[in-house]
Amino acid sequence: MIKTLTETEIGRIAADAVTEIARRAVNGAPLYSYVDSCPLTWSAVEEGGWDFIGASEAHGGGDATMRDLVEVGKAWGSACIPLPLMESIWAKRWSLAARALGGPVSLSVPRVRQGDKSSLAPFGALADVGIARSIGRDDSFDRGPVGLADPFAPSLCASILPYSTDIPDEAAYELAVIWAAEAVGAAQTLVDLSVQYAKDREQFGQPIGSFQAIKHRLADMHSDAEYAETAVIWASAERDQAERATRYAIDTSIRIAESAIQVHGGMGFTWELGLHFYLRAMLTQRDLLCGLWAGVRS
Repeated sequence: MIKTLTETEIGRIAADAVTEIARRAVNGAPLYSYVDSCPLTWSAVEEGGWDFIGASEAHGGGDATMRDLVEVGKAWGSACIPLPLMESIWAKRWSLAARALGGPVSLSVPRVRQGDKSSLAPFGALADVGIARSIGRDDSFDRGPVGLADPFAPSLCASILPYSTDIPDEAAYELAVIWAAEAVGAAQTLVDLSVQYAKDREQFGQPIGSFQAIKHRLADMHSDAEYAETAVIWASAERDQAERATRYAIDTSIRIAESAIQVHGGMGFTWELGLHFYLRAMLTQRDLLCGLWAGVRS
């Protein structure tokens, strides 16, 4: 049976709140200026109780549904802020120990594409982040920074560890949906940035958005963003289809990011514009997704 495809009030409120928190923290600053120095303190998240929205009401949470967490994940992914909000929401949804630990929480996932025994912990390089040894069982945590820092995706502050978090299959499924939702949120931001750039940037005396090649690419990006969002909503409602849908959502988001860079021309490849930060995060999330689903199948 298909669950509801509409978020509840808590999902709408939380997504709006997360969007506003991120907007105030960034205050219009370019992404490259804060990706290595987070503009947002964890207390700003914790004081509003937003890290507890996924937990049940009996445990002081907001009892958010997976559909709700898709909306929150999209909102958070659009900001690309280097804090483990979604990982913390997920961990505190599943673990009493994570709720009691306080502060941000993350986890470690096998790097299956590397062909070795190593794992990747998003935000494992940050101080005071609790990196779970297990979630939903006999939970224990290491305090970050841990492992060897992986600089590829600066907004994820990841580290390489010799161990993976022990995660129940159902919890892994939910995290896959959440990570896919973050990628979809980032992809929509890139669509918006590309449309605005195509309106503002002129060549031969007219906006580049009037050129057929750019116009068609933007149309494809818009359609892809809609497809990716539909896929992640579908994944939140249909557990049996979730692997296929989350992989599609991530892959489509990556395609959008690559197109955004092309729309911006030479500027798209610059450090200062920062489009590559979104792409790097998506590529890393795709690897994390692979590790999650490999664990579910094993």
